[in-house]
Amino acid sequence: MTIKSVWVRFSAVQEDHCGWSVIENATGLAYLAAGVPMIFLSRDVATALATALNELSFMAPTLH
Repeated sequence: MTIKSVWVRFSAVQEDHCGWSVIENATGLAYLAAGVPMIFLSRDVATALATALNELSFMAPTLH
């Protein structure tokens, strides 16, 4: 039996009091879009952004 493991580079995480953030899993830091940290987002926006970034990360090695 073979188990396929997929690295998820970006995740949407809920913060304690201030909405959702998109973080890069390798560093634990917020993703920067044009120098702006992706924090204080709604759940829908953070989830959609993390999904899009993960799909793009398979096409290009870096996004910044």
